[in-house]
Amino acid sequence: MDKIKVQIDMVNRASMALIQNKIPIVKVVDINNGTDKNYSDLKLQVNSDPEGAIRDDINIAQLNANQSLFIEKLLLKYSWDFFNSCSEKISGYLEFKLLDGEDILFEEKKEIEFFPSSQWLGQSA
Repeated sequence: MDKIKVQIDMVNRASMALIQNKIPIVKVVDINNGTDKNYSDLKLQVNSDPEGAIRDDINIAQLNANQSLFIEKLLLKYSWDFFNSCSEKISGYLEFKLLDGEDILFEEKKEIEFFPSSQWLGQSA
């Protein structure tokens, strides 16, 4: 039996400037249901370490068997307090979980660096 596969394309840097200019940190989330099961009411949960910098839940109403869902330019919820008080580069990660109720269908951590607003990230971000 195949399984749920998730591919995430994101930048590995975050700062207040990116947030204020609505530049998405997560560019693409591609979810592929390779199973023969139809899912409803899934949740893609995104949390950061350091805790509270980024946190969001994306509800997915339906993901049928052998169907893919492609989400572009995911604008996540950010903590203004965290980014306003960030005074130096902090290494961390974003944790992605695809949940069916309490069951974890997919889980992955991706490294990210948080930068102070005084530091320009350039076009590479």
